[in-house]
Amino acid sequence: MFALSPAAACASRFLATFLLAPCLVCITSNAHALELDIEALSSLNGSGKTGVRVAGGAQIWGPVRLSVGVAALPGAVITDLTPALRIGDDARLWAQFCVGPAYSSSHVIDTRTEGTRFVFHDEATVGYGPVYLGFTHYSNAYIKTPNMGTNFLTIGIKIPLN
Repeated sequence: MFALSPAAACASRFLATFLLAPCLVCITSNAHALELDIEALSSLNGSGKTGVRVAGGAQIWGPVRLSVGVAALPGAVITDLTPALRIGDDARLWAQFCVGPAYSSSHVIDTRTEGTRFVFHDEATVGYGPVYLGFTHYSNAYIKTPNMGTNFLTIGIKIPLN
């Protein structure tokens, strides 16, 4: 069977994200406010490790947004599809809350073990203009044990695409 190297697998997931995100946006006829998110994640689990997440997203209805992202984290690459609720003014102070399904390349994320590769991506962020600070959590929601969960401090920037 054909197997990709870890670097090739990571690159293919990033490429798939940037191909899939515009397709999802085009499917929703009233999508607007397209943006690209670039995030730095720092482990809150005591490992001191860091990661990065890149996502493409759009406003699909009122305060509801949809993003597709890829996170290169310690021990795993995670692909997510995340609906979000954003409150506030994008140009000023705003808050965003999101929960969505994700798939991990490994059962171990950072130093924590999950019972499945199917996990959930939960995030709460507060921002001013394009810059934001947040809390990110990955876990399998007790679908299967173990469910140790992994937490990250998130610092990011939103880049408008239209």
